[in-house]
Amino acid sequence: MKRFLSFFLLLLSLINCSNKRKAPIEEATKALHRRDYSTVITMLHPYIKYSNPQVFYLMGKAYLGSKNLYEANKFLDSLAKMDTLYTDSIGIAYLKRGIELARLGERTTALEMLSKGEHFISDSSIYKKGYKAEADIYKYNGEYTKAIKYFNASLKFETDSLSRVELYTNLMKTYEEMGRWDLAYNTGFRAMREKFYFIQTDMARDGVEYLKDLMRRGKVDSAEMIIQIIDPLQFPTRLKPEYLLLKGDFFMKSGDLSSALEAYQTILTLTPRPPQSIIMNAKKRIKMVGE
Repeated sequence: MKRFLSFFLLLLSLINCSNKRKAPIEEATKALHRRDYSTVITMLHPYIKYSNPQVFYLMGKAYLGSKNLYEANKFLDSLAKMDTLYTDSIGIAYLKRGIELARLGERTTALEMLSKGEHFISDSSIYKKGYKAEADIYKYNGEYTKAIKYFNASLKFETDSLSRVELYTNLMKTYEEMGRWDLAYNTGFRAMREKFYFIQTDMARDGVEYLKDLMRRGKVDSAEMIIQIIDPLQFPTRLKPEYLLLKGDFFMKSGDLSSALEAYQTILTLTPRPPQSIIMNAKKRIKMVGE
């Protein structure tokens, strides 16, 4: 009887000890979903010593929510060594919080989280939105080379058409801010090849700027190729007169006076009426051709 009683008390002690070590995972998860990060941390702190992967994961996410990257890194780095099954989940946790903070304008912290998360995710295609968020931040900071790298990385994995158009547009704008109209134009051309025809007004704008640059540098052969490609595009109303003037100037330099005259005369027929400075330039050139 005494042996049975001793065994029973020992079993009860072990069960009690086990219950003490059992972390309140469900309650902590609910608190995390409520964004009650301090409650998660307080609730789970006594259970850190037992090295429970779930505890470390929830603690890491709670510290990410609190924007305490130092503590988050401690828990999530330890978790990755403790249980490799959590690796992708850790990366996604950094990714989601980083994108969230980027949208709130907290770019420095967001970039740290996104850069950290990128190293955990094994499948880069999962990280496409992270690449875009990083690209947007680098573009905002004027770090254009890095922005281009991450826009292209996102394009590599993005399959949604509207998302790809947004990426192409942002990439074009990055090249524009760099003054690289040739690369902006080429990016527009890539987008057009994917049947994103509603990007053509952006491509027309970049094409005109690129054409200006080529004409200024005397690259007549390259200018002709650009004219052939952008001529059928839908031009914004304000841009059409400028393009026709450039087109006429190209034909003048090429010795095709009749085509030059046609381009200049078309300017005078446009509605709404082009700016007076362009009309005056067109009239001067018409007179020159006539002479």
